[in-house]
Amino acid sequence: MPFCESCGRAITNTDRFCTNCGSPVKRTDSGSLQWKYVKPIKDDNAVSAFEQEYGFALPADFKHMLPEINGGRPDKKCFATKTGCERLIKSVLSFNRDDRETVWMFNEDDSEEEALKDLMVFALDDFGNPICFDRSGRVLFYDHEDEETEFVSDSFTEFLKCLYE
Repeated sequence: MPFCESCGRAITNTDRFCTNCGSPVKRTDSGSLQWKYVKPIKDDNAVSAFEQEYGFALPADFKHMLPEINGGRPDKKCFATKTGCERLIKSVLSFNRDDRETVWMFNEDDSEEEALKDLMVFALDDFGNPICFDRSGRVLFYDHEDEETEFVSDSFTEFLKCLYE
């Protein structure tokens, strides 16, 4: 499903303007992403509860897309970081507390990783490396082995656009 680049709201393949913010729709490859294993968010207040509990405001484009991608796996998994390394996304973490891999369990305050203290993990790769937001909404990849963060994109929408097979 395609998304508005301005506000992140889901749009149809025939929309010429976003029905939410009125911005002209630009067709990009991110609209061709297919998501598998998406889980409905069981609690309507889960996202705001998470933000309040962790003191972290999630990016607007991510929040708008979340009902369509919660716990899901994209068909295009590859992305490159600023260092030129090719990385993979396995899945977006779920906002359902009783699911297997959730934002709740991967954002615990008792994290031993000092580099993750001011980041919010929203997805994982196949090896358990987190893909995170910083407080400005930028997407970063954290490599457990190197204990280093790598810049990926300035926004979640931009991150989705850079995914490839």
